[in-house]
Amino acid sequence: PATVQVAGTLVPNTSAYTEADRTLRFTLQEKDGTATMPVAYAGVKPSNFEEATSIVAIGSWDGKAFHARQLLVKCPSKYQGTKTERTY
Repeated sequence: PATVQVAGTLVPNTSAYTEADRTLRFTLQEKDGTATMPVAYAGVKPSNFEEATSIVAIGSWDGKAFHARQLLVKCPSKYQGTKTERTY
């Protein structure tokens, strides 16, 4: 199967991580909210995964689920909304 990348957001309360086989399963939703896709990722669960503002999954579709080989997770910046002042 061809390697493709899909992007979207995490559907709340759909992620489950199995420590024994290091598999993360979750549902990805298109940014416009029209379609969802089940995703299975074999690897260590990214930190702050549930707080992600967007997720890019790279892998292949088998007709039932998307099997991600790599996840790119964007989380809100911890500096967002803070004010910085410089004193000279």
